[in-house]
Amino acid sequence: KKKAAGLPQTFVLAVTPTSVRAFKAKPRGFGVKVGDELMSWDRRVLTVTAEPATVNTTVTLHRGDGSDPVICSTGKDEGSMAMIRAMQEPVAVA
Repeated sequence: KKKAAGLPQTFVLAVTPTSVRAFKAKPRGFGVKVGDELMSWDRRVLTVTAEPATVNTTVTLHRGDGSDPVICSTGKDEGSMAMIRAMQEPVAVA
């Protein structure tokens, strides 16, 4: 929790064109029940790095405001890797 800025053990991230949002999540059978929004980051000032770990991938979200980074873990499957790549893409300027 300390490394993840107080986020719970299990949460989901959603990537929009302008933000990354964290939501409460509870495992439900083979799926997940998504709850309230916990936190969001402006993608224009967010830097996302990913490092392979033994079993998972360690993902670090660096906010541009000088605050502590958020460190979390995800799988090595293609869906997880696609999510990381989406968070790393530059934000298009309108």
